[in-house]
Amino acid sequence: MGEPRTVWQQGRRLTTPDLWIDDVALAVMVHSREFHGEHLDWEATVDSDEDLRESGVEVVAVTPMAIRRYPARVVQRIERAYARASARRRPLVTATPKITVPV
Repeated sequence: MGEPRTVWQQGRRLTTPDLWIDDVALAVMVHSREFHGEHLDWEATVDSDEDLRESGVEVVAVTPMAIRRYPARVVQRIERAYARASARRRPLVTATPKITVPV
């Protein structure tokens, strides 16, 4: 559930979320300028969530700073998103464990 998953819709690979809650198709995306600091990288990172949204996935975007400074607020946002996602029909997306190969 919590570990990153590869998300698919009708054979099309979607953006891999940082946290996936499968029962309601909820993705949490942590957007960090540290790892995507260049302007174009940052824009692409933020825009990358859109394929999940277009597929019906409920997406919560957060930053590491928000997690550090306002953890309770971040949890509340995720809980509200979970409630919204629970109130709608789950989209037809499939999530599979992300496979990593040891080096």
